[in-house]
Formats: sequence, structure tokens, C-alpha cells
Amino acid sequence: MTKVFWSNGPNREFHIGRQHVDVRHAAKRKLLWANSPSSALLRSLMVTPPSAVKPKTLETAAKRLALFPNVDQSSFGRLSRLQQLNSWQPTLKQLVQGFDEHF
Repeated sequence: MTKVFWSNGPNREFHIGRQHVDVRHAAKRKLLWANSPSSALLRSLMVTPPSAVKPKTLETAAKRLALFPNVDQSSFGRLSRLQQLNSWQPTLKQLVQGFDEHF
């Protein structure tokens, strides 16, 4: 099995025992908020068109990533302000409004 890690450095491949490790260069925008649930959500939104996801589905994804109730609506506010997610702004705003109504 190959383990793949993202880095801001150059691509590298090496072996540790029987394990194959692949370090891939990733753009800085993909490494935002590393190791946080917001980061996983950011990366998924970057590759998915808004028309493919309903606000309720996005809310479910956020809950599964442990964003509720530990993180408030500011997490989605931060996501909606990112330039690479401009197409997601209306959907994220709906989610923030729904958050206000439920919490």
C-alpha cells in the first residue's frame, strides 16, 4: 500500500521497510487549515460544483466532520470568503442562516 502525503515542498518517493511513501507537492490553497475539519470540507468543496450539493447535504457533511457544535458559523463564513470558493457563497450563506435558526 502507498501512503500519500501533501507538502509544500517538492515531490518525493521513498520506502520505509515494505511501505511506499509518496510525498506530493500541493498548492498552498489546498493546505489551508491543515489537520482540521474545515480543511477537509474546503478541499471537498474545491472539487465539487455547487449545483451537485444541496444545503442539507452540506450540513450533514459538516456534522460528520465534527464542525457542529464545536465550531460556530464563523467556520462557514471563513469558507465563503475564500476566493477559490466564490461559486459556493450562496450555498454557504444559506447554511449559515440555517445554523442561526437551529442554534
